Amino acid sequence: TIGGPLNDTQITFLGNCESGMTATRNSGNGYYGAFQFSIGTWNNMGTGYERADLAPLEVQISAVQRLVARSSIFTQFPGCARRMQAQGII
Repeated sequence: TIGGPLNDTQITFLGNCESGMTATRNSGNGYYGAFQFSIGTWNNMGTGYERADLAPLEVQISAVQRLVARSSIFTQFPGCARRMQAQGII
């Protein structure tokens, strides 16, 4: 399993894969921000922001790094992780 920290290339690919690296993304599907956090996951990250799309990109990146460090990119972002693996990024 790939845990954190992710390097800049991996973070950029993941953000682009999830949302086009749009920090303010709120598409109404229950996922928010550049990395499309669910509310439950975001709240567990203790950022102080109500939703990911309301937090600065740097805060979202920090949260992703912590999330992947304690879990796995394949668990948290399965579709994008498979794309990253297929392209040799992870």
